[in-house]
Amino acid sequence: MRDQERAQLPVPHAAAHCGMRFHPPDAAALEAFLRQHADGLDALTLALAWRAGLVRGEIYALSWEQVTRGRRSLRLPDREVPLEYELPGMLAARQRMQPASPYVMSSERRRGRLSPASLSRLARGALDAAGMPEVRLTDLRYDYVRRQYAAHGWPHVLRVAGLSAAAYREGLGLYDREPDAAAPEGGSEDELRLWRLLQDDHGTPAGVALRLSAQLGLSAGEAVALTWDMVDFSGQRLRLPDREVPAPPAALRILEDVKARRAPGDDPHVLLSERDRRPMNTVWLGALVRKTLERGGIEGKTLGDFRRDMLREEEELQLLAEALAHGGITRSRAMALLGLSKAQAYARLNALRVSGRLVLIHGRYYPAGETVPPEEQREAVLRFLDAAGAAYRQDIVHLLGVGERTAARLLREMTAAGELVLLKNRQYTLPPRSGGAPEP
Repeated sequence: MRDQERAQLPVPHAAAHCGMRFHPPDAAALEAFLRQHADGLDALTLALAWRAGLVRGEIYALSWEQVTRGRRSLRLPDREVPLEYELPGMLAARQRMQPASPYVMSSERRRGRLSPASLSRLARGALDAAGMPEVRLTDLRYDYVRRQYAAHGWPHVLRVAGLSAAAYREGLGLYDREPDAAAPEGGSEDELRLWRLLQDDHGTPAGVALRLSAQLGLSAGEAVALTWDMVDFSGQRLRLPDREVPAPPAALRILEDVKARRAPGDDPHVLLSERDRRPMNTVWLGALVRKTLERGGIEGKTLGDFRRDMLREEEELQLLAEALAHGGITRSRAMALLGLSKAQAYARLNALRVSGRLVLIHGRYYPAGETVPPEEQREAVLRFLDAAGAAYRQDIVHLLGVGERTAARLLREMTAAGELVLLKNRQYTLPPRSGGAPEP
């Protein structure tokens, strides 16, 4: 993917602008602050957010057991984050200063682990001192996500930043747009209409219900049953009876705005009728959403349709992340990963192939851009051997970005066709241009 294409993060599904603006940090000023205060907890807090993409809760909970040997990475509950720049040195210095504490963010002066509120105060004071009063800790994490996307693409971001599919859709593309920004390009007509609806109706019961279904995957029943005690604003998630749903900051901001408008005696349910402030049922909500969608030019769609679209897209993101992490994915692996039937797994993988995000080579699906397409593999091998002289099969595996079986099949075919010669040392080379046999 070209750098200028990565400059604007993609939004694969319609999302609403939440009014939250991204404040990019001044990289030079931030780097200078980290150098000058390398042994301070305030600098370490900023570095963990900016250099490793951790959120406040992860910084607070970080223990020395999660720091790998040599300080090459952090092993968090949901991902492993590589460490770079000044972070390994800062962690080493901190560990020497606090050898007895199991937690990274602990203070000898305070005699124990810092509280989340203390971390926020540290970060705020450090950013103010660095000349960035408008920048927040969440902005540093977001800047990390943007840099990782520009350098490696979004599947890498999903792997190292711990983003859910909902957060990916909700936060990355429209986070720093003004409220009256133009609709995102590239979506279907219904997606663009939904985007406009969610801007206009972001705080109404129908708008909140659409967001909960289309962007967080809640069913209509779960939406009407949602109460404020299930919304964990500090933990950035919804705690439903049977599962927890990560909620990106943009969605939480909408819910915070809705909650702020509630009177002290209002019912604790998130979705209340606008007229008499009563909890809604699924029939009532369905009729209200249908009316809202029709007003916005979207006909024949229900909350269930948007939820299914969201869940299908989340499955696709899981398949793509799996393919990138393991150099490809098979249909049987997709079935095991998502609990799909053979036909369902084929349909998901084939849809990704048709959309150009996966490439099918001999029964295995590879991430687009990470492998050489089948029609170009022969020429790639010939060019490589013309320059290198000879190569082992493993070299061809790395060259093409395919599995060993695929590489072995191609090399057998090319050898049988006389395009290659297999030497005694198991290397492959081009046939001699003039008489004589190649040397082993």
